[in-house]
Amino acid sequence: MKIRLLTEKDLDQYQKISYQAYPGLRDFSEEGQRNYRAQVGKSLGEKNEEDFYGAEEDGRLLGVFRHIHFQMNLFGKLVPVAGFGYLAVDPLYKKQGIASKLLNFFEEKALEAGENLGLLLPFRPDFYHIHGYGYLGKMNLYRLDPLSLPKAEADYTYKEISPKEALDFRIQATDKVHGLTLPLEVEKKAYVKDLATVYLGCYQEDRLIAIAIYHWESLNASNYTKNALVLDDLLALDGQGYLGIFAYLRTQADQAQYIQFFSQEKNLAHYFENPTDTSDFYFANGYLQTNIQAIGLMAKVLDPVGFYKTLYPQGPDISINLGNKELKTGPNPSLSFRTSDQVLASLFCKEISFQDLHFLGLAKCPEKDLDQLANLFPGGYTIHNNADF
Repeated sequence: MKIRLLTEKDLDQYQKISYQAYPGLRDFSEEGQRNYRAQVGKSLGEKNEEDFYGAEEDGRLLGVFRHIHFQMNLFGKLVPVAGFGYLAVDPLYKKQGIASKLLNFFEEKALEAGENLGLLLPFRPDFYHIHGYGYLGKMNLYRLDPLSLPKAEADYTYKEISPKEALDFRIQATDKVHGLTLPLEVEKKAYVKDLATVYLGCYQEDRLIAIAIYHWESLNASNYTKNALVLDDLLALDGQGYLGIFAYLRTQADQAQYIQFFSQEKNLAHYFENPTDTSDFYFANGYLQTNIQAIGLMAKVLDPVGFYKTLYPQGPDISINLGNKELKTGPNPSLSFRTSDQVLASLFCKEISFQDLHFLGLAKCPEKDLDQLANLFPGGYTIHNNADF
């Protein structure tokens, strides 16, 4: 079996495997298949933001994946990172280790491209976890009474903006928002104006500080006044941006039974008078249900030494014991710790603190190094990444 870059000549086999692996995503109508072939066929074999690879034996494709080339904001610096997407294995060849071989091949190619961090959205978190991938950020889904949202305490101006203005804001925000990636071409195509979608801009002193993209959903087929306002995207540069969008959403209370949105921000509940969702569900000890939390993005540091030097160029040299290997970021490490591949990305990106990992028993270090490691990796950062790949 060999793994190679795919071309337009592989489109028929690629489409068959993809449709078998993702039947819920694919349109099996003739028009749907034509559109799929036009979109994928144009990308196959091109060296741009994604490369298509396949495992082949005797001229037959057994499995495929895409290597996506991202640019991610990490502490204000755009860093090249790799995305592993659309993994699919022919049903006749499952459980033969093909997926693992494709994943290992992806990691080799990512390192060749200078991408020290691998990202993916898991169909099976346990499969990726045993290959060293851990969780990087979580998504929170809120469903709130609009009157629980805060009132405006500052001067905001609201405008319905164009999809292009929203996309431009999204691109420019990549320089300012930790964990955000520059949008891929396929993501840019989603910014399309239609009658059902509202692109809202929130301004302060003529500066665009947040956007919300939303639509309405009917909650009762026999009563047209029962609706929900559902956000497809919410992006703010800071707290004032969130407050401005929430103040606008509150004004829709006459029409919206509830507001639904998702966010990777950890502490939005502090904004709301009543952060409970519409379920009225009690947890233990009188705790009411609020947001629903989900995992999604998983990550692995493919080159810990290179990634550390990229993110911490002035940091102290450290020794990292990952169980099966010990790595040194310099010749004379002043600090050392032991942990696992699975938590390293979250630690280096300061999404979790060394203190928390130490408390959980997921990281260990000499007692003399604990305070310095806690200062080096304080946690508290949020990974704002909603790339769909």
